[in-house]
Amino acid sequence: MQIKTRILVFSDSHGDNNGIIKAIQMHHATAQYVFFCGDGAAEFEQLQYIFPNIAFVGVRGNCDWSCQLCDEETRVINGIKVICLHGHTCNVKYGTAMLAAKTRKEQATIAFYGHTHIAEVQTLQAEADQTAITLINPGAASGYKATYAIVDLLQDGTFVANIATMPERL
Repeated sequence: MQIKTRILVFSDSHGDNNGIIKAIQMHHATAQYVFFCGDGAAEFEQLQYIFPNIAFVGVRGNCDWSCQLCDEETRVINGIKVICLHGHTCNVKYGTAMLAAKTRKEQATIAFYGHTHIAEVQTLQAEADQTAITLINPGAASGYKATYAIVDLLQDGTFVANIATMPERL
């Protein structure tokens, strides 16, 4: 299992980026991308200056009122289409059906989202002529039991996603 690209995924920092900084420092040598799923846009924008050699992709959440980030971002990385959004526009607090439908409509393989503060990796099997999709919520990057996601895109075109506990604060 050879890693081609490592992506770190964070969400819902709500003013506290100390754990995020520590996590990025831990993975700095191996992470090529950091995705941020909203609710902490000001902190996210600061991170780009602290770690200029990592590609950052972020969106605004329902608490990011005055930021310039978009509601949604899409990237194709190593042939895998990824969408990133906060989740409130898909009502993820009431389930992921709307998010799954959006992910399939966009023909993406992976959707990163936040909003619920509940870490989860959910793979939904293929439907009809479509491939399986994976919905990844990194949980909240702040507070008690803060978490984030590590997504490794592998040489063979597959990927592995795991939830990690946020390292101790600085």
